[in-house]
Amino acid sequence: MVIIHINPHLPHQVEHGEILSAGLAVHGVASIVTHDPRAEGEIHIVSGPHYALEQWRAHPRTLWLDRCFYGDAHDIVSIGWLNPDGSRDFRNANKTEPKGELPEVLPLRSKLRCCVVFGDYGRDPKPELKLARQKYDSVWFRPHPADTKLSPYLPLRGELNTIWQIADAAIGHSSTVLVDAVIHGLYAESTDPRHVINGMTYRSEWLNRLSWCQWSLEEIRRGEFWEHLC
Repeated sequence: MVIIHINPHLPHQVEHGEILSAGLAVHGVASIVTHDPRAEGEIHIVSGPHYALEQWRAHPRTLWLDRCFYGDAHDIVSIGWLNPDGSRDFRNANKTEPKGELPEVLPLRSKLRCCVVFGDYGRDPKPELKLARQKYDSVWFRPHPADTKLSPYLPLRGELNTIWQIADAAIGHSSTVLVDAVIHGLYAESTDPRHVINGMTYRSEWLNRLSWCQWSLEEIRRGEFWEHLC
């Protein structure tokens, strides 16, 4: 039995629960969608990082659904088996061909002068800012959009497209916006060893593998995610 944990107060998680259950049914896999973060089962699917992830972080068969790495954040999500260190196994290590349409990868910057540091919600960006100031002449700080508290660091607001024009490099911790930075030609660096940009060599090969980390809601409904991950 697969237990799908969703927060009933978040409409997108309610939708995810319905679609995940439908996708599992395609393969004859029984599932229960529950609001109880402690409900037990053989396999668990947890949606998002805040509702039931902590309860099942140590379970050997937990799938973690989270935001996508690129594309429409409503219609696409990332899904992988949770590892003991908090990373995910997307079963994509040997993939050489992409799944679906890939975004255009822009040329790498020819100069490295300006860096933008991307903040994570509720996390002090001091380590990333220190690293950036050691490497680059000009450093800007971009706070997490949900972090509304006053910051002691001078923030860089505005649209991301403007930032891609200003910056040559990007540094952050766990933010998925670093993937966007790579796609837009910035030199990107994460201080989180579990981040998907770490270990990247050739961007085209990396993006091929990354495409197997995420699934559209229709792909999930058709059960394609389960066929790949299992």
